[in-house]
Amino acid sequence: MQRPEAKILHREAWKRYIRTEKGKATLRRHQEKVKQRKREATASKVKPFIHVEKFAHLPKSASEARLLNLKMYYTGVPCKSGHVCPRTFSKGCIECHKARISTEERKKKKRVWWKQWRLKNPDKIVHKKKPRNFIEVPEFAGMPRTKREAVSAGVKLYFTGKPCKHGHLEPRHLKHGCVECRRNKKRTPEYVDRKKLKRKEYEKTPQGKLRKARQKARQLERIKADPAAYEAYKAKRREQKRRYFQTESGKRVMRLRYLNKERKIRQATPAWADKPAIANFVMHRPEGYHLDHIIPLRGEAVCGLHVIENLQYLPAQENLRKSNKVDPSTLDCNICPLPEHRTYKD
Repeated sequence: MQRPEAKILHREAWKRYIRTEKGKATLRRHQEKVKQRKREATASKVKPFIHVEKFAHLPKSASEARLLNLKMYYTGVPCKSGHVCPRTFSKGCIECHKARISTEERKKKKRVWWKQWRLKNPDKIVHKKKPRNFIEVPEFAGMPRTKREAVSAGVKLYFTGKPCKHGHLEPRHLKHGCVECRRNKKRTPEYVDRKKLKRKEYEKTPQGKLRKARQKARQLERIKADPAAYEAYKAKRREQKRRYFQTESGKRVMRLRYLNKERKIRQATPAWADKPAIANFVMHRPEGYHLDHIIPLRGEAVCGLHVIENLQYLPAQENLRKSNKVDPSTLDCNICPLPEHRTYKD
């Protein structure tokens, strides 16, 4: 192995040598030998041109075809599949392209035929061999094991025998996936709030209002048809609510409702409100009556205040029917006169 200094000296000596007449002749002979080797290598790679009479009018290369503005050319050399035929710019060998098309069409026809056969003969479908990690569950034994089998059988649920990504060993729906994951998703606060918002927006539309009116009409018809059944249903619902509110979950819900109500009243109570008068009014509420705000604290069109002038007694049924609605005639009256000891800017 030469040292770097020796290589540099050798290179300098070679540069001086090729400047001489003898060196120039040596360099020319060397270049001729390199060119001859390249020509021989190219000649050995070039395949013989196969002449075909019906393709004689076509150009022999892609560059010539582009110059003549033609889409096909004939090289005279077989393709990698052995076809001696013209070629195109986008599809290559014509025979290879025909073979590809015929194969795809044949596969497509076969898929269509099998699909029709499975729909006509669902009882002849043999289940595939169970995978090694298939977990048997007796209650899901008769269900299809794949999505394709469920579609062929015309059912919406199938059981794969494998846990989902969250570990649930449950059937799966064709659209929604794991049934248990879908249930858990419906229980989330975000999902519930989104559904409530969509329902409220729909009820404001003409279609929603019409649907709600039809539902109320059908409900009134059922009540008139069988009042005894309706009374029994109401008694049953009251008993269910009473039992629920005795549980821990029900007590927690009642506590949240109470705190929410107190918060709304506190926010609607101004600093100048006569709180002793309000307390006295609440204390002397007659039995069977509710304490009602004439202008609701959270109305759709207008919100009232928690002051003595905005309070009244209403029968329970009438108050529940009133809800947070406002009678337009009451808005023109001076229901809540402002205290005289306070001054207000125009």
